[in-house]
Formats: sequence, structure tokens, C-alpha cells
Amino acid sequence: MAYRNTLARSPRRRAIALALGALLLAPALAGCATATPAPTAPATVAVAPTQPPAATAKPQPTPTDQPLPGDTPVASAGLQAVTSQAYGVTLQCPAAWKPVATEKVRYEGDDGFLMLSLISGEGLSLAEVAGDEAHHRLQPYGSAPTVEPRLVPGRGARLILPSADQPAEMHGQAAIVALMPEPVQRDGVTYNYLVLWADQAHIADIGASLTFAPRG
Repeated sequence: MAYRNTLARSPRRRAIALALGALLLAPALAGCATATPAPTAPATVAVAPTQPPAATAKPQPTPTDQPLPGDTPVASAGLQAVTSQAYGVTLQCPAAWKPVATEKVRYEGDDGFLMLSLISGEGLSLAEVAGDEAHHRLQPYGSAPTVEPRLVPGRGARLILPSADQPAEMHGQAAIVALMPEPVQRDGVTYNYLVLWADQAHIADIGASLTFAPRG
């Protein structure tokens, strides 16, 4: 009782006692304050799987009756029709070729030419007429031309191709001789055969386009 009274009567002693108590409680409080919190697991973000891009449907070709580019007939591209009512024939040649004033049907261009004429051939076969033309004494087709059977639309014909020694002034001339559907009378002479002359590069295509029509 005497001790309690003494503390109560002495403020200095009471302050000392409170300080001692604070010192005793400090380690315990420090341990509580510095406690390391338990590690927090990182949040997991759910990512939706990426969907592959939708396949793009390939356009389907539209059916068409038009021919493909490679199937387009040669006769429809860059050609012109040449008609001779006197000879009763129609054919096609490059559109750039121009007519040449002559008694015969003749067209010329930078890359070739054509000319039409008639051969009598009275009493001769197609093979004989073509042979006479190919082996003319002036050798317009060279010394060894070739003569091949051909068909123009509806008619028998012969294709004459020059040999390598053809004279340069002939400009690669080749020929097609064809039997006409009907003889042609001119100046008292009967003509039974048509002859088409053209450069060797164009002779086959022009000959394939040749058709006979009624004469005017």
C-alpha cells in the first residue's frame, strides 16, 4: 500500500514506469507490424481460343456457250472477207492487206499477198493441172516443189509448196489449185480450175477459208 501511494504521489516515478512498459511491449508490436503477408497467387485471365479464319469459298465458273480464248476460230480475228463474183469465190485474208488494181483479184500487205486466177485445164485432171503449175519451165517454185492433196470446202485441191532454191523475187509464193464447181466462160475460153497464189506463211489459212458461191 505504501508503494502504490508513493507512485501516486510521484509523477516522475509514474512516467518512468510507463516508459519501461513501452519498452517491454515494443518487440512484440514490431513483430506484428513486420509480418510478411502470404504471397498472393497471380490472377489467371482466361483467354478464349482463337478461331481460325473462315474459309473463303472459291467462286465457281459460270457456264457459258462462248468458246475459250484458245478455241476462238482464226477466221474471227483480224481478217477481212474477199469476194469475187466473177470467179464465184469468197475467202479471208489479213485485214491490213489492201487490194491492188489489176485484172486479177490481188491483195498485198507488209507480211504477204494473195492473188486469184483461172486455169483452163481442158481435158486435164486436177493432178495434171497442179503438176503443170508446179513444174513450170521458169521454175517459179524452185527446182523441186512439193505437191500435196488438199481439200477446200467441198472441193478437191492441190497445195504446191516451193523448194529451198525458189527465186527470191517470188517472195515465198505457194499455190492452191482447185477444181471449180462449174466451168467459167471468158472470151470464148472455158476455165475449169481456180488457182490461188499466196505467200507460204499464209497459203494454208487462206486456202482453208476458200468457199465457192454462185457467180454474178
